[in-house]
Amino acid sequence: MRRLWFLPCFAVAGVLMCGSTLRGQTPAIAPRIGGGIDESSLTALKGNVPSKARAQFDEGEVAPATQLTHVRLVMSRSEEQQAALDRYMAELQDMSSPNYHKWLTPEQFGKLYGPADSDIAAIVAWLQSHGLKVEEVSTGRTNIAFSGTVNQMERSFHAPIHSFVADGEPFYSNTTDPKIPTALAAVVSGVARLNTIRPKPHHVGGGMGKFDSSLGRLAPLNSQSSNGARPQLTTGSAGSYTLYLVPGDAATIYNTPNTNLNANYSSGTNYTGQGVTIGIGGDATIQPTTFEAYRNAFLGFAAVPNITNVDGVTSTMDSDEAYIDTELAGGLAPEAAIHFYTSTDLVSAIEQAIQDNTVDIFSLSFGACEMGLTTADNALINGWWEQAAAQGIAVTVSTGDSRSPTCDDNNTEYLPKSGLQVSGFPSPQYNIAV
Repeated sequence: MRRLWFLPCFAVAGVLMCGSTLRGQTPAIAPRIGGGIDESSLTALKGNVPSKARAQFDEGEVAPATQLTHVRLVMSRSEEQQAALDRYMAELQDMSSPNYHKWLTPEQFGKLYGPADSDIAAIVAWLQSHGLKVEEVSTGRTNIAFSGTVNQMERSFHAPIHSFVADGEPFYSNTTDPKIPTALAAVVSGVARLNTIRPKPHHVGGGMGKFDSSLGRLAPLNSQSSNGARPQLTTGSAGSYTLYLVPGDAATIYNTPNTNLNANYSSGTNYTGQGVTIGIGGDATIQPTTFEAYRNAFLGFAAVPNITNVDGVTSTMDSDEAYIDTELAGGLAPEAAIHFYTSTDLVSAIEQAIQDNTVDIFSLSFGACEMGLTTADNALINGWWEQAAAQGIAVTVSTGDSRSPTCDDNNTEYLPKSGLQVSGFPSPQYNIAV
């Protein structure tokens, strides 16, 4: 189980530093933005146009008053900061190191490895000078979230924003690489989420089923029984079988060490998830009563998840993924606390879970083609999982059922048309790709 260590801290030049047990850290964070910000000297942030924003999908300019929210400037580290973080990350896993498992808080992470206070202040002031609303500076100082109209975004980043429809999905996106004042480029590596392309949930839907209390298992809605012998994990009729999984099935298949769920496990430590909090990321709403009914049916006792709705999500479009993730996580670890984080863009839910720093495990079952993401989007994802690892959060991310054709359409292809590709969300080195 993850354990937080509270380290002695002191201030150096207005920057919080944490005591001598944090070896290899820089003694102070030097500002990288100096002097005034010259709007006539611009730097293009390369690789920040999504691959889907192509001319054949272009529907024209977006109305200037259209609001864009949760856009994020992605921060970079100095070479010295990154080297110090790399050393500390290694020491966290080195049993001979005094820093073994001395996890950082988000505040410590930001103060040690984020931009200087004056750099953050300069970037915030620049955003506000263009009429953009700063939503938050991430506690880990890896990004700054902001919102504004399309007109404000175009004027600030010198990049047109158009409407597109690709693979049946409508979205907005910039059509050229954004540009920022050169003075800011020392700290800002990219603009993430300057588009509304949605990450995809990774579940693949099966047949509709209903719990049959007389049988003690799920059965298809169109038939409560079927003829002939069949494995207990399937139901249906000849030529049309459907696979249903409940907690006991999953525990048996994966041979989990839980005597209550896995009949094949009879001795040894019984892991139930007691004392552990599992975080789940999503972009839809769920009903706690549905989660409770599932647990009553298959585990015999009720529980409800803790739900953090970051920005008032009302959509149920991806609720199937949310129910699968929360119900099965709670099914395999029935005594674990489940904390579901949801936001309209998914990104803010992930950010909030890392900033709250109360979960031991964070699970995500969404993805997007790595080559289809922008350089800034990939850097944002890498930054989340790196910070989570420094905080002692074990991150597990679904790679998707489509395997190598990740960049093809919606999990329906099994022979890659766009080449062998991976999802960008599980590809960093700081998470467990499942």
